[in-house]
Amino acid sequence: MSYRTSSALGAGVFLTAIGAILYYAVTAEVARIDIDTVGVILMIAGVAVVLFGLLAAFTEGSRSSGTSTVERRTDDGTVVHETKRVR
Repeated sequence: MSYRTSSALGAGVFLTAIGAILYYAVTAEVARIDIDTVGVILMIAGVAVVLFGLLAAFTEGSRSSGTSTVERRTDDGTVVHETKRVR
């Protein structure tokens, strides 16, 4: 798992936790702002970030590519280097 993926998961959990605190624990009222609605929005955003982070983590390996170099000798003793691209 890369740093970027783990950061996305951490941020998603953080947003979900803050949203849950606002929705379930805060009873204060602020003029023109519904704290419960803000909490629900943050929870939904947090879950979305976690899902996208997990999607990125599971597809990370399939996107990696590189090269593979093989050295072989022919019948007459010549060394041949073959480089192939691998996914």
